[in-house]
Amino acid sequence: SDVYKRQTLPSALSTLSKLREIDLAINVFGGSIPAQLGNLPNLRNLILADNNFVGMIPSELSNITSLESLNLATNGLYGSIPADLQKLTSLSFLLLSDNRLTGTVPIGLGTLPNLRWLSLHTNRLSGPILPINQLKNLVILDLFSNDFQGDIPSLAGSVALKNLNLGSNFLNGTIPADIVKAVNLQIINLSDNRLTGTIPDISSLKVLSYLDLRGNLLSCIAPGFGPSPKTCVLTPNSFLCTSVSCPWSQIISHWAGTCSKPVSYTHLRAHETGRNLV
Repeated sequence: SDVYKRQTLPSALSTLSKLREIDLAINVFGGSIPAQLGNLPNLRNLILADNNFVGMIPSELSNITSLESLNLATNGLYGSIPADLQKLTSLSFLLLSDNRLTGTVPIGLGTLPNLRWLSLHTNRLSGPILPINQLKNLVILDLFSNDFQGDIPSLAGSVALKNLNLGSNFLNGTIPADIVKAVNLQIINLSDNRLTGTIPDISSLKVLSYLDLRGNLLSCIAPGFGPSPKTCVLTPNSFLCTSVSCPWSQIISHWAGTCSKPVSYTHLRAHETGRNLV
């Protein structure tokens, strides 16, 4: 009922100085997130996901330098992501997805040394994607369904990355060739952007199981593109290739049996695959 939806967090929480974890996920708390929670010096996990919180993320949360997990997903939060969150150097999990956040992602989040999971999907965030080269421990980067623009950043230092989800944005430019240096990638979703050029040779990504590049302006596939992931979605794109620059006969026979040339669209999709990542 509306009565329950209006319940706010009790102010007494901020006086429990020895508290190490607050997990109030999947409830009907509402109102704003109290800035006083920043007075809890020993808090490691703050999980307020799946509630009815509104308002801005309080910058005072950056005072909780012991924080390892901050999960505010699936609420009604709006405004920008506080730049001061870059002070949370112990943070491993930052989940702010499924809100109404706007503005750019603070570049300082790209320097958090222990960050493993960054989920900002389903917001209204814009600007360039933050550089992630320094995020050596990042396993999941989920920025799906926002308004990010510009190029995909270098992935040369992303050796731990397993799930890269940048789908449904406004990214342009080409798929970076150094994506192959993220050797542990299992899932790549770059669908529904404005990417152009050639799909690079990803044959060195031995554990890749899901590749989704549909809904872009890609025009060719690099020779030696395989081996095939278990699930691959490439269409619609703008493939108009010759057998010299784009060896369709080998690719199609390896993945899907037969395909006649010339090719304008090729939809290659096999069975779905499991996604246990962290």
